[in-house]
Amino acid sequence: MLDILQCLKCIYSCFVNNLLEVFQSTNSTIKNSFIASGLVSLYTERVLNKLNISLQTPISPSSRPSSRSSQFTPKISRTVTQLFKQASLLKNLLDRRLYSPPSPIKTVIDQMIKNSYLFLYSTALLTEDNANLRMANEKMIKKRNRSTKRISCAEGLTIEEAIQLAEQLNQPE
Repeated sequence: MLDILQCLKCIYSCFVNNLLEVFQSTNSTIKNSFIASGLVSLYTERVLNKLNISLQTPISPSSRPSSRSSQFTPKISRTVTQLFKQASLLKNLLDRRLYSPPSPIKTVIDQMIKNSYLFLYSTALLTEDNANLRMANEKMIKKRNRSTKRISCAEGLTIEEAIQLAEQLNQPE
């Protein structure tokens, strides 16, 4: 029994030593992988060297435009005119903020503005179509509800009989 316990202790110690050795090599491999991918850097100088820092003096408040375009507040455009005004304000704001050649942001914004125009025009057309369909539906309902009763007197009616028939037709059923 003692031999089995000594054998188990030996196996356990070998296992622990091998596990620690594997873990230490894996740990360094994982750290090196993150460093190589650029996700984590343990060297602050390496990180600082990769930064592109360019200092610019801020625009003084007196030279800033005080127009309403500098105070851009986005709102929902309900008409094409409102959309055009908001689009021009946004483009002016971007031109002042971005001192670079045309960027993907400008392309995306132009595409969004174009889609908004299409949306507003299609909404106007659909609203008009909906109104026309409602009017046509009301006409059909009125036509369907009209009375189709016919007077079946071949000889003619007296005045009292005609008044009674007219009252019957005007009364709701």
